[in-house]
Amino acid sequence: MKVETTIKTVKRGPKYITINKAGIEDPKLSWEAIGLLVYLMGRTDDYKIDIKGLRYIKNNTGEDDIMTFLNELRRHNYCHLFRIIKDGKIMEEILLVFEIPIEPSEALRKYIVGEEGEEINYVSLENDGLLGKLE
Repeated sequence: MKVETTIKTVKRGPKYITINKAGIEDPKLSWEAIGLLVYLMGRTDDYKIDIKGLRYIKNNTGEDDIMTFLNELRRHNYCHLFRIIKDGKIMEEILLVFEIPIEPSEALRKYIVGEEGEEINYVSLENDGLLGKLE
């Protein structure tokens, strides 16, 4: 007789996060992309890291894999890349990560504030891919 396996989670102590289940239950996302989304959503609001930093959190995951998972999240509107330009030079790239899909125009309108003289551009996945470091 075959026995069904039941998966249970055990949480210890007060450290926990609450996120919308949309990304976790999205059938378009791979397990890897879901894991990365949950990890990133569990960070503080002022958390800053680059691709290499993410790689060192899970040593068995290479930068190319992380880029693939981030691009998957971008493809499904869970994150968007914005480039801040001043005097014709790229000053910063920001990858905003969301717990639910959000359109780039809404993300730009609600969550990106530039300083005087700065131009903020949405970087589409189709045109530029994921470039630079995450700030």
